[in-house]
Amino acid sequence: MSDREYFSNIKGRHSYIHSRISSNELPLSLTYPVQLVCALDAETVFTHFEDIDAGGYLVHDSSLASTKAESIPSIEPDLKERLRDTFSKIGIEDTISSLTQYLEGAKKVKVFDRTVHDARRCYHQSGIAEAATGAGAEVSFIDDRKFKTVTLPGLALKDWPLYTEILEADKVINVPIAKTHGLATLTMALKNWMGIMGGGRGRIHQRLDECLADVATAIKPTLTVLDAIRILTDNGPQGGNLKDVKQLNTIIVSTDQVAVDAYGATLFGLQGGDLGYVRTAHRIGLGTMDLSKVTIKTITC
Repeated sequence: MSDREYFSNIKGRHSYIHSRISSNELPLSLTYPVQLVCALDAETVFTHFEDIDAGGYLVHDSSLASTKAESIPSIEPDLKERLRDTFSKIGIEDTISSLTQYLEGAKKVKVFDRTVHDARRCYHQSGIAEAATGAGAEVSFIDDRKFKTVTLPGLALKDWPLYTEILEADKVINVPIAKTHGLATLTMALKNWMGIMGGGRGRIHQRLDECLADVATAIKPTLTVLDAIRILTDNGPQGGNLKDVKQLNTIIVSTDQVAVDAYGATLFGLQGGDLGYVRTAHRIGLGTMDLSKVTIKTITC
């Protein structure tokens, strides 16, 4: 069963054929989403990629990979505006290659951290190794040969060796745990970047707030997920007494790592402005600590 749209004959827009095929029953109607889109031009890719069902297929001309939606004059202005908004939300460029990579999903997910103590023991005791590998991720240990000195437009740090795999990743998700810290007061998203720093990290403690903000200028996380299922309220960051653990069953998720830390501070009876590194990151434009300017949605499960 098929139907064809003839927009091109009237408005100069592209035409397409919508078909439904079944080997065991007679199709009585056309439905969305579809299992297959065969695109003869770039406009069709941009127009119909959202019509593809999960697990569906997109067949297109690979020579059009660098084509941008903005460069196609026949795409209507309202569709271009909608595409700009969509691409901004999902964090991709407006090229066919970026779009197809997004549709394919992550080819590989790597989980790693430069832990203070033995990484194998930390991964095992925290449950990270079992959970991540069970979900199909690759859990790896830090390789000292993979640190690269990066120039920083810093307040305190002008350069520092950072882990290349974080710098070369297509998408970065920061997953800190909310807990107290003797020097930083709290350790959350911004403090968690110490896990990708090489060299003698203890040296940054002299100007910790500025150094944490400096390192954060080199990394643009796609998402920050603050684990506040259980928080450590005292004797952090390592703890040692279950009386210091508070069960909150809360997860904070945002594209703004500064806002995550500002909100996370409220779990401890503090404000974002009470943390020097949050104030610094806010001041240099890495995000906002003003929660009155953030749209906060609470989802109860």
